Amino acid sequence: MFIGVNTHPLIAQPVNALARFMTTANSEFYVLVKGVLRYLKGVKSRKIVWCAAHVKFPFVPCEIYAYSDASWADVVPNAKALEAI
Repeated sequence: MFIGVNTHPLIAQPVNALARFMTTANSEFYVLVKGVLRYLKGVKSRKIVWCAAHVKFPFVPCEIYAYSDASWADVVPNAKALEAI
């Protein structure tokens, strides 16, 4: 679980699914785990690269911008539509 949460987000779902069967692990389980580990080995060289020299307007070097849309309840028409369901 540590690897799935802290290293590579794309394996979070497979690690979660594999964690369900830890107490009843069999040979098929180990084949699937080895597949996840092979994937991690294959993408080990991939890194997130950020270079301030390539920043373009309106962004400013050395500033990080993040966007999120997690508050769907603020949209009144959708909130009313969900109440009807």
